[in-house]
Amino acid sequence: IVTTTRDNYWEEGVSLDGDWRASDRWAVKTRLEGEALQYDVEEPDVYFDYRVARARLAIRYESDAHWTLAVGPRGERLTAPLNPDEAYREIAGAVELEALGRRALWSVSPAVGWRDYDAAAEGGIASGLHSSYAFYELDAFVDQPLVDYLRLRGIVGLRYESHTDPSQNAGSIYVSMQMLWGAH
Repeated sequence: IVTTTRDNYWEEGVSLDGDWRASDRWAVKTRLEGEALQYDVEEPDVYFDYRVARARLAIRYESDAHWTLAVGPRGERLTAPLNPDEAYREIAGAVELEALGRRALWSVSPAVGWRDYDAAAEGGIASGLHSSYAFYELDAFVDQPLVDYLRLRGIVGLRYESHTDPSQNAGSIYVSMQMLWGAH
């Protein structure tokens, strides 16, 4: 016996990656993902079943200088039968630059895209909840040795959303840093 429906649910996820090499330096990379969440008892406004499908395609270049550059589209689709106001389609273009050297890894990934809510497309804003929007994001990861046994690990995420309803415009910043002490 549970006090709320959020205590009883099933969560599934699957992904499939493909890598086709055209040469030593050039490759086409694909990634397909799916996830689903099903509650034993749904509450339409808060705890509702949903499914997400994602796809990404990128052309990737690998240099002799220990860096890579990948460019390509990505898409996402969310469906929620009991709460159709949450359903959306998203398309974006993304770039990923990775540099590896001297025990350090740097990764920077900007993306630009559009999220279109199904209900918003039918009649403006989805029941006052969502308006469709353009987004601009930048994700970065660093794992960098500093001195002796000290290294820095960090994740930064920046995102800005420009909605068709300007009152819903939003920005977010996520920063997580660790200082690690240990043997190499």
